[in-house]
Amino acid sequence: MEKIEHTPGPWHAEGFEQICGNGTFYGGLIMGADGETIVAQCVMPHNMPIVRSVPELFDALKAVNAAASEALFFLRDVMRDDSRFDELIQRLDEATDVGYAAIAKATGVQP
Repeated sequence: MEKIEHTPGPWHAEGFEQICGNGTFYGGLIMGADGETIVAQCVMPHNMPIVRSVPELFDALKAVNAAASEALFFLRDVMRDDSRFDELIQRLDEATDVGYAAIAKATGVQP
């Protein structure tokens, strides 16, 4: 599968539109850093903060996952004969698996 590149951040919210019909719907736009690329539209106000923070959250996930992966390899090497850290090593292993799977899904590159 081809690697997918997301619209560079930071993303920002722009005005809200009111759409009338069978009800009233308020939604806004999430714009890319260039101010022209529409990343998402008709986003509800309560979803705006998380949607516009996606680029930063993605970068943070990659950084935390890389650091956890390095810590995992270090702990496995240093503590190989010490069972006191087995639970921590297992949790780091599971967390990095989840993190790498999320990164792969977000980029369209499945391992």
